[in-house]
Amino acid sequence: MNVSALDRMVIYDRSTGEQWLGFDPIYPVGNLSMGYGYVVWEAKDHYNPLSFTDKYGDWEIHQLHLATNYSEQLTSDTIDQVNPIALEGGLAYIEVEDDGEVTINVLTRGTELATYSSIVLQWSVLLLIALTFIYIMQRQDEVRSKNIIHDNALESE
Repeated sequence: MNVSALDRMVIYDRSTGEQWLGFDPIYPVGNLSMGYGYVVWEAKDHYNPLSFTDKYGDWEIHQLHLATNYSEQLTSDTIDQVNPIALEGGLAYIEVEDDGEVTINVLTRGTELATYSSIVLQWSVLLLIALTFIYIMQRQDEVRSKNIIHDNALESE
């Protein structure tokens, strides 16, 4: 809904007549898509026309979960992400590089184990195995040293 010189997002619940701003009214929004319990849109968050910088002049993708009224920013960089579309398991959007290269990206809403997380998990398991082995060896050495001292005490009697 255009309520000023910039487009703002107003959510209207037709069943209750309730309405509210779906995003910070300071920043412009565009290309809304609603489906599967989510609203996704592009926004120029941190946009200030009086002190414009390229860092904040690009479009970023946001989503709002209607059941919980929880919104989050999904992208944050200096590349334009535009035309988001709500899908059943996530969303799709177009990414436009500074050199004009265009790609289509699809984000899923499910939990994904990122590559770096997988590597950290693998190294952690290996480290845990090594530390467990060292701990067992130390415990065995302690038991042996106690047995040796105990045997010497019995021999002297």
